[in-house]
Amino acid sequence: MRMNWIYRKGHPWPFLPRQAKPSFAWLRFPGSLEPGKRTVHPWTVVILLSALCLSMSPAFAADDGDAVLGQWLTADGKAKIEVMKHGDVYDGRIVWLKESNYPADDKQGMGGKPKVDRENPDKALQSRSIIGLPLIQGFKYAGDNVWSDGKIYDPESGKLYSCKMTLMMDGSLKVRGYVGISLFGRTEIWTRPPTDAPAATTHP
Repeated sequence: MRMNWIYRKGHPWPFLPRQAKPSFAWLRFPGSLEPGKRTVHPWTVVILLSALCLSMSPAFAADDGDAVLGQWLTADGKAKIEVMKHGDVYDGRIVWLKESNYPADDKQGMGGKPKVDRENPDKALQSRSIIGLPLIQGFKYAGDNVWSDGKIYDPESGKLYSCKMTLMMDGSLKVRGYVGISLFGRTEIWTRPPTDAPAATTHP
């Protein structure tokens, strides 16, 4: 019996008997809608897009401890905090107040006067100005956009709390103050001041 050969250019098996035509119709690759055809799996697209978004985010562009430096606006918009670095330690002080003076009906009779640290348990510090007041101190960069082992001071109560800061994907700063363990505490979200915000008050 004479075999009738055919030639298929570009085929894995270019010379094949005509009656032996291999079919790949039974194959179905992941993510393919048609047998024998390969398409990109949907989860592959999701993973690639997620990686692209993370790489384009300012907060995750690089693992940089100094990304926290500069000014931050508190969650209630009443104060600006400037974070600075001394050696490998990060501290921050209040550089601007939306209302820098006490209201006229102040219960302690200080209406119209500049706000001071009057709730501080140390009487020697009760006369220091709120503007320029050290608010956060002792932070060290722990990696992965986290600053830990710090303290945060609450001038409204005169109390000092343990604190951890985390730079979020959207560029905001999550500030967690707590007593003992971070499970019990309060979280605030600080943001960068808008470009048209009032200038910070200078303080010696």
